[in-house]
Amino acid sequence: MNPLPRRALRCAPVLLGALAVVATLGRDRSAHADCFGHDSRVDLAHASPAWQARGRSVAALVAKKNVAVDAQHNITLTGPRVGAEEKLCPGQAFSTDVESAECTAFLIDRRRMVTAGHCLYPGIGPSLADLQAGCSNYFAIFDDAKDASGAVPHLTETANLFQCRRVLLYGAGGTTDDSAIFELDRDAGRPPLPLADDRTTPVAVAVGAPCAARSCVMGIGTPSGEPLKLAGPGTVVFLDPFGLAFKATLDGFHATSGSPVFDAVTGVVMGIDTLAANGGSDYVPNPANPSCNVVEVLPPGGSPRNGNYGNIGGASQITRIQRVFNREKQRDFDRDKRADILWRHDDGRLAIWEMNGAAVLHEGELEVVSNATKVVGTGDFDGDLHADILWERSNGLDIWEMNGLDIKLDG
Repeated sequence: MNPLPRRALRCAPVLLGALAVVATLGRDRSAHADCFGHDSRVDLAHASPAWQARGRSVAALVAKKNVAVDAQHNITLTGPRVGAEEKLCPGQAFSTDVESAECTAFLIDRRRMVTAGHCLYPGIGPSLADLQAGCSNYFAIFDDAKDASGAVPHLTETANLFQCRRVLLYGAGGTTDDSAIFELDRDAGRPPLPLADDRTTPVAVAVGAPCAARSCVMGIGTPSGEPLKLAGPGTVVFLDPFGLAFKATLDGFHATSGSPVFDAVTGVVMGIDTLAANGGSDYVPNPANPSCNVVEVLPPGGSPRNGNYGNIGGASQITRIQRVFNREKQRDFDRDKRADILWRHDDGRLAIWEMNGAAVLHEGELEVVSNATKVVGTGDFDGDLHADILWERSNGLDIWEMNGLDIKLDG
């Protein structure tokens, strides 16, 4: 696969929407915006304890070629310094940080992570093998965050380095569905992030409105490939008419693709930072000295085009988190009075996750069914309190009567 070309990026409103998966085997240049009013990025060590705790469940996706492991299993992340790579002027923030990460990902279960779809594959219509190859290109590195003194963290292979075991879900629905879920090679040893439910709909407000639940967001990611940073708060300024995505004035840079976007008040994940919609760049020539660059800073309300926030220059896109969990159908397959998830893989495989809130209790794969056969509904068709699956085949309807993860009767 070829890396994505670097696109013009700027720190502009972020479009928030459903889970999506995409991959870039070169450094992620597909996203972003720079900053609204001022650069809000801070190292996690300078954030509140609550945000530091959330950051422990966020990982840098680092190409394996940029990870060195010594005989004592210590990890060193390699890459250029931000200042040299971006030709920054003296005094620019984080110029001595190392650009190691390509994208960001976050835990939704102790072994499962979400990222942006384009982080796994930079094209259209990938095969399962393409996605697996893209995912296998990375290590997921946890705790890549400097301490209060600015020191590089001490990372070890056992505690901090994880591999992609398999890709579970890939979204290819355009700008409102750029997401992926992948499974780690082992338990991450840290909790998943809390996720917003279907009732937590973003609320668009006027720029400058007081920070309130559902209209004010924060992000944790790896801007420019640096160690983890907290950004925000940003204001939600536009909601997709279908409720799949929204935009906010949240500072963003390349390599924050796949990062979680939080409700700034409640701390639940509302969306996935995905990619930039329009031109711009993370860094621009310094007007006083064009030979070096500075962070591009937009007006606090962004720079609307065509008079509306649906087309803000350099807008980053964020998919609402619910979109991934509504990927197929939700029902109670295990009779515990909680919704479970029926997944459909691109190759026709089916899987069920029996859920306890955002945690997966049990999972199981079912038969492979041609994608020409559609899932048209789920429900308890035989009265045993287990959800069943209704299919539409070329010759009519069919029902799988289920007993949890097992097919009790096909017909």
